Amino acid sequence: MKIQLTNIENNIFDNETKPELKFLLEFEVQKNSSIRVPFYYDCLASELFLTEINLSTGKVENKPFEFALFSKNSLLNLTMSKPIEGMKEWIPDWHSGSFVKGYTVKKFMEEQEVKATVQALQIWWDNNADNILTSIKTNKKTYNDMLESALSKLKIV
Repeated sequence: MKIQLTNIENNIFDNETKPELKFLLEFEVQKNSSIRVPFYYDCLASELFLTEINLSTGKVENKPFEFALFSKNSLLNLTMSKPIEGMKEWIPDWHSGSFVKGYTVKKFMEEQEVKATVQALQIWWDNNADNILTSIKTNKKTYNDMLESALSKLKIV
């Protein structure tokens, strides 16, 4: 499991904007397939959350750190001996087992493979979800050092 700090969201100088840290979690879910999931850490509440677009309002909303949304937000990377032309390295919406290239739908996984991947992802979640927040808190000095270093570079010269 690799957790990488990738961005700072909202105004860090105004607590009312609820500053958040964006992380990228990456891990191998089964042989030849890796998962990458962006998630957020609310600095004020000390909680993890995921985001989802509200289809009725068109706005991005913060949602609880739960498996269904974790799975939906996941990106899949498959190590293939023959890569499929037009397929992204990290595949969003992989749960259908296909992707669209131009005007055609290309299949890259059979239904049983998709089910096995979702099942492996569920097992990973059951075993590791609680460790994500613990890992961030354990490595808070590293992340805080990175943030301080980034802030020190933001100088008017």
